[in-house]
Amino acid sequence: MLKLNVLNKFYLQHFCTIILMFCSPIILFGQGLDIEKEAVEAFKNKNYISSTQLWKKANDIHIKNDDKVAQINALRHIFKGLMHQFKLDSAEIYIREAITLAKRNNMEVQYGEAMNSLLSVYEFKDQEDSILYAAREILNTENLSHDYYSDSYSAISLVYENKGDLVNQEAYLQKAIDIDMMHKDSSSLPFNLTNLARIKSNKGNYEESISILFEAVAYLRPVIDKFKYASIYTEISAVFLNMNNLQKSEEYAKLSLEYCEKLGLKTSKLRPYNALGKIYKRRGNYQQALSYYEISDSIITASKGRKSLKARINLGMASCKMKLNDFSKVDLLLKEVKELLNNLDDGRLLLNYKSTQAFYKYHSDFRNSLPFILDAQSTAVEMSNLHLQTSMSNLLSEYYYKIGNYKGALDQLKEYNTLKDSLYQIEQSYFVHDLEAQYQKNQQDNQISLLAYENNLKSVQLKQQRFIIYGSLFAVIIFGILLSFIARLLGKVKSQKLVVEKSLSEKDVLLKEIHHRVKNNLQVISSLLALQSKYISDDTALNALKQGQDRVHSMALIHQDLYEGKNLVGVSTSSYFEHLIDNLFYSYNINEEDVKLKMEVEDITLDVDTMIPLGLVLNELVSNAFKHAFKANQTEGEIYIKLTEVKDQLILVVKDNGNSIKSTDEIDGKSFGFELIKAFSQKLKAQLQMHVDNGLSIQLNIKNYNKAA
Repeated sequence: MLKLNVLNKFYLQHFCTIILMFCSPIILFGQGLDIEKEAVEAFKNKNYISSTQLWKKANDIHIKNDDKVAQINALRHIFKGLMHQFKLDSAEIYIREAITLAKRNNMEVQYGEAMNSLLSVYEFKDQEDSILYAAREILNTENLSHDYYSDSYSAISLVYENKGDLVNQEAYLQKAIDIDMMHKDSSSLPFNLTNLARIKSNKGNYEESISILFEAVAYLRPVIDKFKYASIYTEISAVFLNMNNLQKSEEYAKLSLEYCEKLGLKTSKLRPYNALGKIYKRRGNYQQALSYYEISDSIITASKGRKSLKARINLGMASCKMKLNDFSKVDLLLKEVKELLNNLDDGRLLLNYKSTQAFYKYHSDFRNSLPFILDAQSTAVEMSNLHLQTSMSNLLSEYYYKIGNYKGALDQLKEYNTLKDSLYQIEQSYFVHDLEAQYQKNQQDNQISLLAYENNLKSVQLKQQRFIIYGSLFAVIIFGILLSFIARLLGKVKSQKLVVEKSLSEKDVLLKEIHHRVKNNLQVISSLLALQSKYISDDTALNALKQGQDRVHSMALIHQDLYEGKNLVGVSTSSYFEHLIDNLFYSYNINEEDVKLKMEVEDITLDVDTMIPLGLVLNELVSNAFKHAFKANQTEGEIYIKLTEVKDQLILVVKDNGNSIKSTDEIDGKSFGFELIKAFSQKLKAQLQMHVDNGLSIQLNIKNYNKAA
């Protein structure tokens, strides 16, 4: 009995301790789960510091419980939090701890997943050898999710891109795409297709590149992949810039920026701002371009981004500063680029550096600049870069002219004009194809499918509502009949309203599409005329083809204004006249310093039937002025164009100060162009007046015209 009492006393004294020993792991496990939930919520709310601290607490609990899987999971989440704070070195320490833990305990899957996280650190730090090591470790690990293998092949591809090895770059990237296609993975496929498009663009296959990029957009999931739109739109902008389509390039760069703003992606703004810098530099707006480059530079400095991109931004800033006659920091910018190039194998970047350095030497050390210009020109020829070949030929022509080598200057000027014409022909060929058409059609198909689904859903819901209403009103027959009648009447009115609204919307879409296709067809005709002219040597035939091309383009501009604007039946005279005259200046290679243009055009919105003959008349009048008004030795030429509405008449005046034409008899009825002017004047019921007084003046008083509604 005494022994029993002693034992009972012992058990009573140590009972609580024994219970705590068995229950403490369970209690700690529960605490760990609660902390992890808080950490996940903090991360969702972008409170990365708080999330990281909570995951560290959870990790301490998992260490006490000796739960290796939970430890690795916590370490990976700590890594994510630190990466979002741009604490790359600290993040690397924690993910290496996870890798060591997984390897020590033969946890193959966890090892591969942690190694994939380490791979992202190496990519941020641009450590190419480490990227290759981590990626190959992942590829040698079995039973991982397919996206880890795809990401690894993609990472290896990017390393070869930086090395300039396009063959291996494309080969490894294709392996990543094949994996994505096999598993129908919409998460990484758009990214890998974007990289493939970049390869095609680097090879000069711009149309194929655009096609791949629009395919990548089609794979994006509108809700989940919002941030990827920004990246792909930046790539589309870059390709359009290579095609010298500055309008489209700017449109997609700004679309990318809009997504970055909406999603709070500060670092992702880097590339679209850099793209805008290039666009405005190409346009000659160097001050605006410089401001965009400086924004890009501040972002890449803060985020410690890729060295190659930093070098390109420096070159952009240096180029703009030189154009603005500010050479204060150009030397420092170029020295920094040279240091960055020592660790890069990028031929295109080296070419850009050489060309920028050549311009700098030309302005800062003229006597010793020739070797730099020749080196840049030679590299541009080797890499088939027409843009920089053109720039260097122009610069070399100026150099030879300054030192008195006029033959060399003339030869380089001829080369410059030849290259410029080649660039123009290439750019014109891109207008034959509407590169966005397929993408827009896919977008329209998706919208139609979505609308059809919503309509079917509404139809089912409407039937259910009617069934409930009829069942509820069965008890009160007379009242039910009345409500039924009203409901049917309202439904019919609503249905008719929807039909009318849909019909109007479809008509607007169709009308825009018609104008778009007419413009495209006219552009095709214009391009075909341009191509045909290359094989004709007769000057008269060439002149006729050129005039025909200008006339076709004048009509194409009208349809372009119609489908791009809000008004589908009318064209603004001020906008159209400006576009048409700009095109004629370019077409006849007229320097604005030789022939000054003065326009006083009242902004009137005219319908198509009025604008087409009016546009053709203006095209002929201005073309004749460029061709016949000014003698070769005449300087300070001037063309005056005026359009105004006075007492239900349109008054069009085209006047030049040329001295080639002495009498109106010299042109009256002696050219096809003048016959066109008279024919369209009759169609417009216009009174045609001509007189010669210090140049030729032609005035049309137009009575038959219609404004757009």
